[in-house]
Amino acid sequence: MEEKELTGKNSETNEKNNRIKKADIILIAAALMIGIIGLIIYSVTRTKGLSVNLYQDGKIVKTFSLDKDAEFDYESDLGKNTIVIKDGKASCIWADCPDKLCVKMSDIENDGETIICLPHKLVIEVTDSDS
Repeated sequence: MEEKELTGKNSETNEKNNRIKKADIILIAAALMIGIIGLIIYSVTRTKGLSVNLYQDGKIVKTFSLDKDAEFDYESDLGKNTIVIKDGKASCIWADCPDKLCVKMSDIENDGETIICLPHKLVIEVTDSDS
């Protein structure tokens, strides 16, 4: 008889511990609000890029303006990439690297955004300077 009573009390205690408390809801809501505010601040403060720098082994090898549509093949001893500038956005549309992650990356247009091809040691970076 005592075992049933103890089991009954334990199950009531477990039910109380498993319920979402008011403080949990407040914590979740606060975390969501902070995330949303951060996303808004990030999207408002982004600046459009003016040019694209192409880096090979950390050195600038070519600079493109985002104002002019262009297509450029860059070839080095590590491989070949085709970079396209169109409608103020840059993308890598073709590469002979094995993983092709650079081709799968989305177009870049804002200052600081990059496309990276690790096998070719190539970085395509948007900058807000017109150099």
